Amino acid sequence: MSPREVERVREIQGDFADVKLPELPAVPGMIKPSEARYLYWLASTEYLGHGAVVELGSFLGASATHLAAGLRDGGLGGELHCFDRFLWDRDHAAKFDLGIEVGEDYRAHFEQNVRRVYDGVRAHSVELSELTWDRGPVELLFVDAPKKFAELEATLTAFSPHLEPDQALLAFQDFAHAPSYAVALVIAGLGEPLELKHVVAGGSTASFLLREPLPHDARAWRELDFSRWTRTRMIDAFEGLAARIRLDDVRRKLAPGLAMALWDVGAKNEALARVRALDFDEPLQRHWQRMAGGPLYERYDGLFLARGFTRPAPRGNALTRFVRGLLGGKPGE
Repeated sequence: MSPREVERVREIQGDFADVKLPELPAVPGMIKPSEARYLYWLASTEYLGHGAVVELGSFLGASATHLAAGLRDGGLGGELHCFDRFLWDRDHAAKFDLGIEVGEDYRAHFEQNVRRVYDGVRAHSVELSELTWDRGPVELLFVDAPKKFAELEATLTAFSPHLEPDQALLAFQDFAHAPSYAVALVIAGLGEPLELKHVVAGGSTASFLLREPLPHDARAWRELDFSRWTRTRMIDAFEGLAARIRLDDVRRKLAPGLAMALWDVGAKNEALARVRALDFDEPLQRHWQRMAGGPLYERYDGLFLARGFTRPAPRGNALTRFVRGLLGGKPGE
């Protein structure tokens, strides 16, 4: 067994602090430093050369840059295929200033960022619902964009014929992101075919080695649709998967996902009881306060209020009141 194969067999849960990153261009993105180290290590150490590396949800290339550098430095080459809509939207514009208009194609910006590191990148502009793959085996599948059941079903159905047991590694960037609870529930529902291999401290990424072929027929996926499950099955599946996570920070991030799942299927009293019982550390408190200022508040207002999180007042309110005061207006006018 080669050193790379030995690494692949090991289960690692940590921050990958011993991984030394090469000098790389700064690319805007949302991955954590520990996840950047992990992705570089994954492509440079875990990759065996049995198939392509595929990323789903690439944005401007922060994660792709680290995967690309790993392929470059790992000595085995290989193509990196990156799938995204590559259309600038309002959420992007609210977080980053790229100097382009909403609705504009930004794929050229992505390619410029990543090709500085590795020329073997192939960018594909596509909607998740239209994903197809006909380029042979896929060895590393980095899943970011699919976050809901229908998206995950379409994605894994498209790639399942090309994922070989004991060779394909599936990394889910939003595994521990609570509003993306569908990721964890689908993994939990799949059960034995996916063996937990890596969990990244300080981030939300977890990876699984494929041990058995994934389902690719409609009937099998109906069984995995957790909205059809009983509450008991949903709770047992989620908690069973969470119990395999040894890292406290990752387990804390993941845990509210069960309350959100229960809320969405109408089990609101159960959801409220669970979210009140959760252990919120300081980073999770800050994360939830930020989420309370976004669109998730409308969907989960009861859960936010149960933990004491209220929607922040719009920034313009205080200024508006001040100006009205100067002009002699009354509050509320």
